[in-house]
Amino acid sequence: MKQQCPLCDGQNECNVADAINCWCMTVSIPQGLLDLVPKEQQRCICTNCIENYIKKSAFAPVQLRQALEEGA
Repeated sequence: MKQQCPLCDGQNECNVADAINCWCMTVSIPQGLLDLVPKEQQRCICTNCIENYIKKSAFAPVQLRQALEEGA
């Protein structure tokens, strides 16, 4: 079952049924982004929202922001 991202309503491609192999278990999601998710909508955030947040975040390392902007 596909779930929707609580921030953009896009598909988050989470596979909670097979959590050990799901992409969401291999990424670090910034706490500031997690804090934006309403308590009543606690679901996985999609990769697009994570990447966009990091790109726009003043707290992300410069090298990481540059790599994401270049599509690395």
